[in-house]
Amino acid sequence: SKEKFKESLEVLQLLLSQENVSWQGKFYQFKPITIMPRPISNPVPIMIAAMDLNSIRDAASRGFHVQSTVLSGTKELLLKRANAFRQGCRELGEKGKTLKLSMQRMAYAAKNENIFTEYFQCGPEGIKNPKSSLEIATNELIKVLKKD
Repeated sequence: SKEKFKESLEVLQLLLSQENVSWQGKFYQFKPITIMPRPISNPVPIMIAAMDLNSIRDAASRGFHVQSTVLSGTKELLLKRANAFRQGCRELGEKGKTLKLSMQRMAYAAKNENIFTEYFQCGPEGIKNPKSSLEIATNELIKVLKKD
């Protein structure tokens, strides 16, 4: 649940930034503990994986880097996710200018197009020109992020 995720994230951040941490929450309860070895960076940068537009904006507005993907989605979806990230960064203020958005895509290498076509039959029409779609989406994202 989102509530458990938020508590887990709070616990993780405390354990990474402090020693002798105790916790009495809804999902976790423990007496003072210290994680070892101690992190070198303080604070430790954290990247949140999110697909929902509100979750992307929320993560960025709270100072987290964001990892997302459009999977087989459209260019419009990619732009919506990038814009949600940018909105969260603006809400955060100056620190938002240092945050990173990582858009993940999957690729499949095959010896020939027949192997690819057989492997990726996802409907009567299969996949329409995935290489072109990926290049267009990537170029659009780069343009959006360079605007800031």
